[in-house]
Amino acid sequence: MNFSQVNCQDLYEMCLRGDESAWAYIYKYVLAIARSPRFRLREAPEDIAQSIVCHLLEKGIDRLQDSRAFRAYIRRVSINLILDSLKRKIPYTLSLDESPDEKKAPLEPVSHNPGPEDVALGVDFTRTLRAEMDRLPDNCRIVLNHYIDYKMGQYESYKALAAKIGKSIGTLSSQVKRCLDVLRQAGSIKLWLET
Repeated sequence: MNFSQVNCQDLYEMCLRGDESAWAYIYKYVLAIARSPRFRLREAPEDIAQSIVCHLLEKGIDRLQDSRAFRAYIRRVSINLILDSLKRKIPYTLSLDESPDEKKAPLEPVSHNPGPEDVALGVDFTRTLRAEMDRLPDNCRIVLNHYIDYKMGQYESYKALAAKIGKSIGTLSSQVKRCLDVLRQAGSIKLWLET
């Protein structure tokens, strides 16, 4: 049976009667919601979907007031329970392999800042980039320095950048592309791009 063609009232009645195929459809419907890339789940989407369906079976389905809005109700309950699961704190767990005598520091939250190696690589790459840009012809060096300023937000728009340099947008675009191609072919930059 194609449940996507079944209207909400009939689907609701089938679920109330305990129709297994209707509940299997509800599980797949909830699973599709849980797999949405907007949720960064800590658990498997299948586990989340199963817990949502269990919630609906236990008490959630009885709260529906208008059976014509059954799918919308399922969607709202699913999203609310997913968001609730994301708000929960992750408990600190102790491995069964560890002895109770071992004092282990609690897990530290992951930093979104670059680590020391990334900082060193960034500094090294910036130094290499500056050295190669200094070797470019004057027109490319000027254009790319202004283009970097544009990328860093120092110009309101690409149009403002073109006006500052005194070129049309089309001319500036083609010149930026040509100069970036020249820069990419520089020996040390080429090595960076290949690694």
